Amino acid sequence: MLSRTADNLYWIARYMERADTVARLLEVGSRISLLPSAHGYRSEWDSLLQATGMSDAFARKYGDPVQRNIENFLFFDRDNPSSIASCITAARENGRIVRTALTTQVWDALNTAFQELRQLEREDRATLELSRLTDWTMRHAAMLRGAIDATLLRAMGAQRAFHWAYGGDVTAMKIADFLIRNPQSPRSLATCTAGLTNHLGRVAKAYGRETDAQDKARSLAAEIEVAT
Repeated sequence: MLSRTADNLYWIARYMERADTVARLLEVGSRISLLPSAHGYRSEWDSLLQATGMSDAFARKYGDPVQRNIENFLFFDRDNPSSIASCITAARENGRIVRTALTTQVWDALNTAFQELRQLEREDRATLELSRLTDWTMRHAAMLRGAIDATLLRAMGAQRAFHWAYGGDVTAMKIADFLIRNPQSPRSLATCTAGLTNHLGRVAKAYGRETDAQDKARSLAAEIEVAT
């Protein structure tokens, strides 16, 4: 049960990360297309398809790499498992399966993105500017990241301690450092392994011999200490 839940949680983040990546690729393609091109160079949109690894699938369905078709293929096309629409839908479905394991904020971020996507799909495609679609995708990906980052601290009961140690700027790197390496956090891995090593040492002293458990605890503590 736990492994299935962990699998769904992993794919929520993975699908939203993929949607964000595709949106950024589309944004880059749009910007490059505004620049003058040299004769004989491959289309920037063809290069974009190559970067996504979906050029063969696109060619089978659409043929030549035309900008409008590529935009549709990478954003709306449900036949493309890496399209933004497919990724957001898959992320939301994974979230629905493990709804009880998510905070309200994380679920709201997923569900809001999905519901707004359905509204976008009902709009006339000719009226949808690419910049609007990419901005929308990156904004929702950022909202989900923010909800998850805040959830990590709340789940550990560590919000106040984190802000005391790091100030108000909440980032994934600072959260990881706080929960893994910071000896001032009573629930960090560093603090817990130090306590574990200490207690195992006291047990060994009481019984007059050491065990493999002590070696493993010391090894784990050393790995955490040098982790970056």
